[in-house]
Amino acid sequence: PYMCCYARNGRSLAFASEKGYLASINCQKMKVIKESHLKETVRDLTYCHDDRWVVVAQKRYAFMYDHEWAEAHKMSHLEHPNKVEFLPYHFLICAIGRYG
Repeated sequence: PYMCCYARNGRSLAFASEKGYLASINCQKMKVIKESHLKETVRDLTYCHDDRWVVVAQKRYAFMYDHEWAEAHKMSHLEHPNKVEFLPYHFLICAIGRYG
């Protein structure tokens, strides 16, 4: 199965497969911005602030990627996440996983 999320500005759509395929699309021009394959299970993803930062819940940890799909941050305190969400008014990344 695939999961997807829109950026808050509505310009970009990021989607991922459970097998680790990631892509972002410019919805106005209908063009692929960037594609990547993580070679790890992806459970969820969400945009932060705008379409430059994406948080991905992977098999063991949550990771933050920039617009080039380069890993910017590993959130090792979020172990085995199932769902991630960004709260823009609080500047928080929330996650729920195996351990709550």
